[in-house]
Amino acid sequence: MARKMTLLNAQFFEKLRRLLPQDQQHEQPRLNRWLNTNEIEKNWLKDVKFETDEMFQFGDHYQLAIAVFANEHYIVCSGLKPELLESDFEYCEINTGLFCAAIVELNINPIISETTGLELAENIFIPIENISEKGMGYDLSIVTKYFPEISIYKIHSKSPFFSLAPALQRVGLFVVTKCSVLQSLNWSQAGLEIARVVCTLEVDIFPYELVLRAITERKWDHAFLEIYRSIEFLYPFPKINELKNKLKLSLPSEAISEIVEDVLSWRPVEEAALQGLLKNLPLNLLNEFKLAFDSEAKITGFDNKKAASLIYKLRNDCVHFRPVQKSSSLRSNVNWEILLPTMLHATHFCYGNQLISST
Repeated sequence: MARKMTLLNAQFFEKLRRLLPQDQQHEQPRLNRWLNTNEIEKNWLKDVKFETDEMFQFGDHYQLAIAVFANEHYIVCSGLKPELLESDFEYCEINTGLFCAAIVELNINPIISETTGLELAENIFIPIENISEKGMGYDLSIVTKYFPEISIYKIHSKSPFFSLAPALQRVGLFVVTKCSVLQSLNWSQAGLEIARVVCTLEVDIFPYELVLRAITERKWDHAFLEIYRSIEFLYPFPKINELKNKLKLSLPSEAISEIVEDVLSWRPVEEAALQGLLKNLPLNLLNEFKLAFDSEAKITGFDNKKAASLIYKLRNDCVHFRPVQKSSSLRSNVNWEILLPTMLHATHFCYGNQLISST
């Protein structure tokens, strides 16, 4: 259903009106105000559709969304201007119709300074020399400085992001890895790159929201727990896939897992399940885990089983607060900057090994 342009314009200027000095907010009489648009921009204003998710709203100004117009898909970035691959994305100039629709539909708030209210009064709400009987129109250039910059990139039809679902979660995570302003931790380029690789993994149920939280977290241990949770989802799958093969079942592994837990109340033992998932971990990832747990690895020796046990022990140290966790040196000695990218690599390996290979 097409939007009403008059209503959207009214909502747009109401966002600005609320920033006027208190004694000027009750303008009499109220005038119709709108952003000037050509015919193409009018169509954008009426017909563009947005796909949103609160996980990609980073305060009042930073935000990501998918826009769909005329069978084309775009990633809309509020307050962010990432450098995206030209093979997958094409930067497009913002148009007035999309700008107005995005500000209102995505609820993007104005940028406020000490002088914003007075500037709005002087530049927009008080001037009356160009007012007609219908009201007053404004060019886009007059209002853009009061809002975060809106950047738009068309997703090429040949890009994997165009066809893989869920689109926003995949594209949004990819874009976040390109936005250093959203990253508080010192993520290595290798770690960010594996997060980008994850975005094109051919698994519909991958927990992109957990990886997103890890990338945007402020503490290493919190980021670690988010990635751990993404692997934790797979704990039942080694046994479920074994059961699926022996019974020659055609249901997806995740469906069988839900049935088994619901009917039999069966859940795997966590540490043993993690050891099962990582038993075939490639040597290069095992060596990276060894570097991350350097002090423990030197003392006790290191193999796939030991890597899984240390990851599980670290998880308990981060989650629980008991004397044994408080006195543990593992949490303070682990190399987080090596561990987290390696955890992401292991997550990618586990999902490909357990879900893709089981279909």
